[in-house]
Amino acid sequence: MNKTNKSFDLNMHTARLLLDEPFFASLSRRVNKTSSTALPTAGVRVNPKTAQFEMIYNPEFFEKLDDAARKDVLKHEFYHLVFEHVTGRKPDGINPLTWNFATDLAINSHLENLPKGCLKPGLVGTQFEEFPSGLSADAYLGLLQKQEKEKKEEKTNIDWRNVLRYFIKTSTRANKRSTVKRLNKRYRYIHPGKKVQRRANIAISIDQSGSVSDEMLQAFFGELNKLAKLATFTVVPFDTRVDDSLVYEWKQGQNHKTERVMHGGTCFDAPTEYVNKNGFDGHIVLTDLMAPKPKASKCQRMWMTTKYYAERPYFKTNERILAIDV
Repeated sequence: MNKTNKSFDLNMHTARLLLDEPFFASLSRRVNKTSSTALPTAGVRVNPKTAQFEMIYNPEFFEKLDDAARKDVLKHEFYHLVFEHVTGRKPDGINPLTWNFATDLAINSHLENLPKGCLKPGLVGTQFEEFPSGLSADAYLGLLQKQEKEKKEEKTNIDWRNVLRYFIKTSTRANKRSTVKRLNKRYRYIHPGKKVQRRANIAISIDQSGSVSDEMLQAFFGELNKLAKLATFTVVPFDTRVDDSLVYEWKQGQNHKTERVMHGGTCFDAPTEYVNKNGFDGHIVLTDLMAPKPKASKCQRMWMTTKYYAERPYFKTNERILAIDV
């Protein structure tokens, strides 16, 4: 059951918007507004049961915004209905996420006070950096499809042995296990020396945010069960934070079932800070890549996602991206 913040009154903030911009008044009266923490921010749709317009909003998200940002988020959702993005103009045969990106870019071109992390044409460090402002949703859809076509690559299954070799080779620090070599019988007076075995201390951060589907999460755990045949690693679940009590060691040879332990938004700084603080040699982030670019990692970092999201990352990075099928 989703908890909601009963103290937050969206109607009060909607009324403030309507006083400034009465254009939205008649539309607002036709939209049922439902509070839920299952959605990280907000969204509109046609309710399949009632056939009425519905806005679902996260009160915790709205409560953290200033008045200007609240107004722009409300305008953003109302514009989806005004431009028929969820009704008559929704194209057939197009990936819903790509269409959602296109419509968000079209609307957000005209809004100046949106919170950080919203899709915006020309936003430096994202895949939309070279997109001009002020285009229609159909125009942005064309740009996104062109971008997808240019970046499309055939990707093979992940070779976890090569991934482990990569981390061992490139890590600045690796665990070293020393054992004394056998005495050389032919050259008895040569010092036996020591044998060093290098093992990379790997952190696997699993994105548990609401945007990561159960199907994607299941695929992630499937890959980790394969990795566990070769190595022990530390699992770091995260959404906008890392809870130390949920971090655990996945020992070599063990199998684990898919588990969702968090359901909030997404912040890649949280797992990066945890890994930086605890001195890991390598870091793999399992995610849909749908959040702003994180701070720098002190160790080698790579990303694992589905083929779909690998071709549509929210931010640009030179770090390696592993793609899997779902």
